[in-house]
Amino acid sequence: MSSQPLVIGKFSLGMGDRFAHEAEAQLAACLAAKQLGVEIVPVWNKSNREHNIIGSEPTSTRIAADAAVKALGWTAPYFLDADHIGLKTVDRFVGVSDFFTIDVADFIAQPADPARSRPSSIATPNSSAPSPWPVSTVRSRLPARTSSARPRSSSSRCRKLVRSIVTSPR
Repeated sequence: MSSQPLVIGKFSLGMGDRFAHEAEAQLAACLAAKQLGVEIVPVWNKSNREHNIIGSEPTSTRIAADAAVKALGWTAPYFLDADHIGLKTVDRFVGVSDFFTIDVADFIAQPADPARSRPSSIATPNSSAPSPWPVSTVRSRLPARTSSARPRSSSSRCRKLVRSIVTSPR
């Protein structure tokens, strides 16, 4: 795994290719934008729920994205987001995803556990208060991708990282 931060360009666009048939068309749109001077970083995402509904696996999203990149000769960065995952669903995304969006839906409107609660400061873009969420730490420990050649990462290290984020007290 890279110790460098995962850097996503100024303009990224979530590509919701639900049935893994539109990746090439979506990437063609990014190419058209690039010809107009706007560099868009495509981020293909599909949630665990969406995979379950249509009966697909995260590997199908990776295969579709990689095939589009190859077919259109895309050389700029692109990514796959393990969208809306949690401890019960992270394993199927580890080998094919570049980063993870943690689903907190199970915790909404639930009382906080007093034993795990602590006062937190809220960081704003103009404040120097520390953020209670270690986003830069997470990004710095995930592999960066700049081509269709996917790096081999340690599944157990990714799982451990996601679990530490989900279970760590804030």
